[in-house]
Amino acid sequence: MSNQKFTLAPQRGDQGGSNILRGHFRGRIVRRYAVPLLLWLVASGLVYGNVMWLSRRRDGVAFQSAVVAAARRMDGFGGQMLESTANLILFRDGRLLGVYDEAWQLFIDSAAVPEAANSNQEQQQLLGEIRALARRVDRLSRQSFDYVKNGDTDRAIRVLASEESRQLQKRFGELLANFRASEEERLTVLEREAEAAFDAALWWNAVSAVAASFLTLVWGLGRLVPN
Repeated sequence: MSNQKFTLAPQRGDQGGSNILRGHFRGRIVRRYAVPLLLWLVASGLVYGNVMWLSRRRDGVAFQSAVVAAARRMDGFGGQMLESTANLILFRDGRLLGVYDEAWQLFIDSAAVPEAANSNQEQQQLLGEIRALARRVDRLSRQSFDYVKNGDTDRAIRVLASEESRQLQKRFGELLANFRASEEERLTVLEREAEAAFDAALWWNAVSAVAASFLTLVWGLGRLVPN
């Protein structure tokens, strides 16, 4: 009698029954835990929304901090510009132009930061006035330096000591100080709002977690009570 090997082929009916059982089992799990899963999904969504809201607040504070730093540099370098032109009257030294040029370039670079910001209309108007006034101050200052370089120091002094020059320099300094003060005040407001947002987000996150836990507990106890 010869040895014969038999291979048991899987029965399609058995596989189908197994798949039906697995699907039924998964369906029972989903139906059983659908309520707590939904509760925690809602709570997680609230927490995520609060975190994103807080992140935007912090980004606003960081950006405004950069604007304030630029405003302070503008005020400082604008002061150096005025100081170097004033020293021209005292020392009558054309080499002060190098000091002036450096302060002017640093002023322009610093002004580019708030100019690039999505600021409000009032801020843009103030920046526009500062830019226009800075160009007028620069024109008179360079004219005076040119007179000194050409040996006409007395004429340079007359230009810088004129009523127009003194009024321009005074107004220029006032605008820089006002711009710096307004941006510092804006930063203070944003910092207070960000701090309040952090407290609110922390509170809502805690409430969401506690509410989800409590409702899940109530749901679980309800499942234990016989119908």
